[in-house]
Amino acid sequence: MPGFDRRTAQRYVLGDLGLEINGVWHDTIDISKRSVAIVAQQGVDYAAPRVQARFVSGGVAELNREVLTLHVIGLRRSRVILDYTVADKDWEALLRQHDVNDEQIVNNAFG
Repeated sequence: MPGFDRRTAQRYVLGDLGLEINGVWHDTIDISKRSVAIVAQQGVDYAAPRVQARFVSGGVAELNREVLTLHVIGLRRSRVILDYTVADKDWEALLRQHDVNDEQIVNNAFG
């Protein structure tokens, strides 16, 4: 059950990661290896059967990834939660490495 997976999965916050859906930029709120929460944009049909999507990062090129599948698992006011897949077996390690809430990254930046 995707909703349950989202609640139990490790989630990461990446300050420089966006999700482009059919050419429309979306800020990410948080992301796990299988789902992402984004800020909703007017006029985007998130339930459309065919969408083109990709993760985009201006600061970390290795985060730029095509999204293979994308499905809505939740809608709340200005937030959309999507189940997704990318073709990268090390995707979660990459997310973890760039998580702005990671204590090691914070300590290195300010310590």
